[in-house]
Amino acid sequence: MNSDKIQELVNMSFTLEAISDKKGCVTRYKDLDNKTLSDFLIAGINTSKYFRYIAQDIQKNKDTDIFTYFLEALKNSNQHKSFKTINFGLLEIMFPIVYARILCNDKSKIIKKTIKIMKKENHTDVSTLLKARTLAWQTSKNKTKNNFNTSQFESCKSPYELYIKFTKTYNKNNSSNQWGMEYLQGLPILKEFLSKIKSNETILDDIKKTFNKVKDKNPNTKIGIIADMCAAAIFIYLSYE
Repeated sequence: MNSDKIQELVNMSFTLEAISDKKGCVTRYKDLDNKTLSDFLIAGINTSKYFRYIAQDIQKNKDTDIFTYFLEALKNSNQHKSFKTINFGLLEIMFPIVYARILCNDKSKIIKKTIKIMKKENHTDVSTLLKARTLAWQTSKNKTKNNFNTSQFESCKSPYELYIKFTKTYNKNNSSNQWGMEYLQGLPILKEFLSKIKSNETILDDIKKTFNKVKDKNPNTKIGIIADMCAAAIFIYLSYE
């Protein structure tokens, strides 16, 4: 899993997820409101290089921060596209997944490895996650996101602790609560995708069927979170094949 291969697989995962025919999402067949397929493809291309950078850093030093390039990736994601940030959640899950994958050659242990590295005490990563939320949500029309207050979360010692605090701070319909619940419950949606993606047909048909099954099983989960977990699962699947 050299750094160039990491970038290729991330780029492929972002593209396959974006173009696949998924219920309620932007696909190669349709755009939604102020979100377009071209924006998702451009954002993916803009950010894939940062996963090569983190891979290079990890290979030199296994204590590299998980979210070292998160802010740079977010800032660069909007180059040559609309102003609205659309891939915050996707980067949020992909950085720890890629980090864990570089350190884990056993597909059956990748979820546990991801959660383990997120539990490691690292205040720099916590700070970066909070700054990234503030940056990404500047383009949101949601007042809760626009007025995001970082002070109540700054004492968290690890990314995992931050997510757990989200579950205690926000109601169950809030995306931050749902992100926290995913970690608290062991990334169940990601596990579902991994158990169902078999690529018995073409990969796009498989993604379509798997996504729609997972969505129907988790009707109360924000569709963006499901899409982000889908992309992460595609990366894991491709990286072990």
